[in-house]
Amino acid sequence: MKNEDYDYNNPFNIVEKIKPELENRGVGIKDIQYDKNVFGSWIIKFSMDGSEYRFHWDGKNSWLMLEVIVMKKGHDDWEDLELFKHNQGARTKKAEMERERYIIEKMLVALDKLKQE
Repeated sequence: MKNEDYDYNNPFNIVEKIKPELENRGVGIKDIQYDKNVFGSWIIKFSMDGSEYRFHWDGKNSWLMLEVIVMKKGHDDWEDLELFKHNQGARTKKAEMERERYIIEKMLVALDKLKQE
């Protein structure tokens, strides 16, 4: 695949790109949801150390959130653990590449932080 054909910010591609790092941290991917038509927003659900988490990319605001599932009033709910705000648009391939690099970096930082807790 040519670099210009690569679909940046696609969660399936991101997970594949960092698969060894995820495995080394004990991350088990449970589900990936992606809607390129909704600002490229996506969710990656995963388990680690007996807990359920998700990374949620808000494509409209360029926010990456790490959330944990918790029981509230008898049902599961998502609670924010981390919020990373990316402040640059991605109108060029170079900017898209930079945004994906930022997302991957923040995902790995957040996972390392979870492992330390």
